Amino acid sequence: MDFKIINSKYFRYIDQAFYSVSTLLLSVLAPLCLMESDAAEVLYLISFLLLCLSLTTAFFVTPTITINDDSNETISRIFIIFVGILVFLFSTTFVLNKIVDLKNLLFFYFVYLFCSLEFFRRVFIRKNLHKFSFFISMGMFFLIPLSYFFVFFYKTDIWLSLSLSLAFLFFCSVAFLASFISFKVNLNLEFIKKIFRIGLVSVGSFFVMWCSTQGVFVILYDHISHNVFIEQKLIFSILGFFNIIMLVQENKYQPLYSKAISSMDFSNIKKYDLSVNLESYIFLFLGILFFTFFWLLNFSFYLSFLLFTVFRFLMAISKSKVYYIRAIGRFEYLLYSNLIALILLLFIYIFGWFSAFKEYQIPMYFVTHAFVFWILTNLWKKRGSNEKYWVV
Repeated sequence: MDFKIINSKYFRYIDQAFYSVSTLLLSVLAPLCLMESDAAEVLYLISFLLLCLSLTTAFFVTPTITINDDSNETISRIFIIFVGILVFLFSTTFVLNKIVDLKNLLFFYFVYLFCSLEFFRRVFIRKNLHKFSFFISMGMFFLIPLSYFFVFFYKTDIWLSLSLSLAFLFFCSVAFLASFISFKVNLNLEFIKKIFRIGLVSVGSFFVMWCSTQGVFVILYDHISHNVFIEQKLIFSILGFFNIIMLVQENKYQPLYSKAISSMDFSNIKKYDLSVNLESYIFLFLGILFFTFFWLLNFSFYLSFLLFTVFRFLMAISKSKVYYIRAIGRFEYLLYSNLIALILLLFIYIFGWFSAFKEYQIPMYFVTHAFVFWILTNLWKKRGSNEKYWVV
């Protein structure tokens, strides 16, 4: 591949597109290759995969892209901590299985490998090593459908097939990382404390966010029919394809926000806000176009699609506030916003206020959470407008 293409600003969208489609295929191929009950279980477990993926992003990816450091030292330190925790998780899971015989053991291994590859991708992107990131994205794009192919034709275990496929990408990625990651950096206790302190707050925020979104799917799994559950899970996953824009946006703008705040360059911050918000409105426009198309053709899921589109838009329009709050190191603001939104959802669930919406309960919970989150992040950004950036 032409290296000029790899280094172009548009290549990151191609890379993220292949990765996002690969993640989407985990959900889309399940109903096509498995029995309905098995497909519902896979989609159910994927909610927990997304939780672990969010925790990985919160604990390791967020510090990597928010700390204003152009050297490899910070990334090397975070990588060493990540590897240590990964070895601990693999070992603990193996030992626990010997004691209590864990159900879906291979699912745990698949989760560890999947989360590792996402972290590796974001490290490569942060260091502008896009060819290595693209290798992971393309590898997943081909290997995930291949894994389902073996399951469909040879009746193998889905998690075994997926784990073996990702293990290949995992070891290749570690080899690539070894070319620029240093294991001789000073991993002092003060650094570890700060990473864990910020990481735990960020993890709390992502976990509460998961409870307000994927957790809704988990709670209502037994309260709606499998076909409605699968339909809405697929709509949510397919609309997640627009996360390509959001993730590329985050990789681009989060370091820029951190750099601008470190130099107190508020004119650039306003310019970044306009760019981020413009992309959000473009997403809303495209979502409404698709909704109109589905409505005119009288597809049964058009209203669910509209509600999930509104949810995605509200989360997207909140991004400029999120980038700013992260850049000043006030991760607790995001935790508070998600926590308050979750508490409201719990009250709604306890009193059954959304029960009248029947099959539309799930997207209604999502829209409510996003609306509250958008309001609160606006307020927190104004409160933190005079604070400086965070350092490690």
